[in-house]
Amino acid sequence: MGLSETLERQGGNLFRWRGHIPVILFLAVIPVLYFNRDNEIVPLFNHMITAAAVLICLAGFVVRAWTIGTTPKGTSGRNTREQVAET
Repeated sequence: MGLSETLERQGGNLFRWRGHIPVILFLAVIPVLYFNRDNEIVPLFNHMITAAAVLICLAGFVVRAWTIGTTPKGTSGRNTREQVAET
């Protein structure tokens, strides 16, 4: 199997499981956050990092909502076997 076939197969797997990968990563981070003792050293810095992370997440949700809300009809769909988009 060549490199291009391997990359295509790996890309297909990542695309297929793209909704589950963040959940797996989130579950993997929970023990790290629970057993981390660094948050007792500089609590103000941790609050600032947390606030920045929340703002970045909210900005991502806003961009996603804007993109979904402004997508014209007939340009995307939940098709897996054949292309149904008009453009």
